[in-house]
Amino acid sequence: YEVPAYPADRLPPELAAIPAVKPGSRNI
Repeated sequence: YEVPAYPADRLPPELAAIPAVKPGSRNI
C-alpha cells in the first residue's frame, strides 16, 4: 500500500484524519 506524497497543505480528507507518520515507521 503506497501512500502518495501530498503537499502538507493539500492533504485529502482521508489522510488528514490520520496522524502523520515518519517515513519508515509505517506499519500497514
